[in-house]
Amino acid sequence: MIKYMLISILAITLLVMFGFTQASKKLENPQSKISFNKNIKSVLATNCAQSNCHAGPEPWMDLNLSLENTYENIMHHTSKEIHGLRLINPFHPESSYLLQKINGSRIKGARMPYKRDSLSEKDISLIEEWIQQGAIID
Repeated sequence: MIKYMLISILAITLLVMFGFTQASKKLENPQSKISFNKNIKSVLATNCAQSNCHAGPEPWMDLNLSLENTYENIMHHTSKEIHGLRLINPFHPESSYLLQKINGSRIKGARMPYKRDSLSEKDISLIEEWIQQGAIID
């Protein structure tokens, strides 16, 4: 009987120690925050804020992604194609229209960038992770 109690105590102790070890590893290596200014802005500028697209005096769908106001415009803009769907829904990439447009999933209209190569998987993942982290500006 004492032998079984000691084995149980040892097993519980090991489980608790393993749990603390795993938790401390997560604290030591937190998921790095995606920087809007360092990462996301350049992807949008290179792929979206082009003449005759989302820049210039008459940007497509009234969405201007020129460098000086990119963040404000994507955060306060809703889809013109699907009424009420926000371009960026912080913490919810699955319901962010911008991500749907660049993925070509669940969208109305064309995949973006229009008539150009798709964004790289790395860039798409970066935008998705940024939205998942809350889509904050730094």
